[in-house]
Amino acid sequence: MGDGRALQCGTSHFLGQNFSKSFETRYLDDQNQMQFVWQTSWGVSTRLLGAIVMAHGDDQGLRLPPAVASTQAVIVPSGAKRTRGEKVMAAARAMLDSLEQANIRTRLDEREGLTPGFSSTIGRCAGVPVRIEIGPRDVASGRSSARAARQVGSEAKSKAPMTTISETVSAMLAEIQASLYTQRRPR
Repeated sequence: MGDGRALQCGTSHFLGQNFSKSFETRYLDDQNQMQFVWQTSWGVSTRLLGAIVMAHGDDQGLRLPPAVASTQAVIVPSGAKRTRGEKVMAAARAMLDSLEQANIRTRLDEREGLTPGFSSTIGRCAGVPVRIEIGPRDVASGRSSARAARQVGSEAKSKAPMTTISETVSAMLAEIQASLYTQRRPR
């Protein structure tokens, strides 16, 4: 785990016939005789989910490796509904299509009434590795760019043209995957 300690996870136990006798669990053997079953138990449970959180969490939330993250990138449109308008949403949807065609598991946060900061924090806590912000200035006067930020490690934003957004995000995901894989853990 992050603190250098081990976590007991998948344990195997030989239960013998204790429970089969208590619960009358039997089978018919090849001599046509009823026998009590012999049982084992393998303890893989929600403890594995806790192990993922403990291994990949920090004070800001979950840091899921992109290879296992259900959502690899989230698109967060900025500006109030009246100011972001259809141009921003159309650009965000086009970006979503481009990222999905590149096999990047992406979600467009279209929820109303939430600030971009709140949406970003929710994505960070849920372990989404990359956040992409797009607003009215990004689509104004034909600039067509967005700001992409790694949510693992440095959260510095970098401008990404819409035409190369999938390549930019793919590179970011590869960097995040490599950095999480090689990070040093305390002993």
